[in-house]
Amino acid sequence: MGEKKISDMETIVTNLRSLNEAYDTTIDGMLGYNFLEQGVITINFVKKQFGIQFTKGAEK
Repeated sequence: MGEKKISDMETIVTNLRSLNEAYDTTIDGMLGYNFLEQGVITINFVKKQFGIQFTKGAEK
């Protein structure tokens, strides 16, 4: 992300169609604990903005 390197992230590729139908919305992907523990996460749904302030595990 930007100039920060995040390594050793596990990735799962799967079909999210049933979640889309269950919640009547489009879900493009999900972020897991390994990513979220990297820092303070902010999500502004109104402005459609995502931010992260890295606090650990990310090196330049």
